[in-house]
Amino acid sequence: MAVVKKPNGSLRICIDPQPLNAALQREHYKLPTLDDVLPSLIQARVFSKLDVKQAYWHVQLDNESSLLITMITPFGRYTDTDGPGSHLGSRSAARYFKESSMRYLLVSMV
Repeated sequence: MAVVKKPNGSLRICIDPQPLNAALQREHYKLPTLDDVLPSLIQARVFSKLDVKQAYWHVQLDNESSLLITMITPFGRYTDTDGPGSHLGSRSAARYFKESSMRYLLVSMV
């Protein structure tokens, strides 16, 4: 664990997730390409923009996963309930969220 000063002066607690990442099973989710999306847009008249920057922070962890990323400090234990981007599982889950959201939107277009 390391404490790093952010550019704005606040502090960030960082952990090294390499041992956890080595033990994780990776799930791969492919986002739709432009070629996948364009045929669905032919009749579209209304467009919108989705901002999913750092979507992995919106992925809720179950209790077992949350315990795996617990940090032990001199002040006690800190357990996060949502997905930090530093471990591979949260990024895969975020990609799945984006892909499934896109699929719903593409199928919903009439």
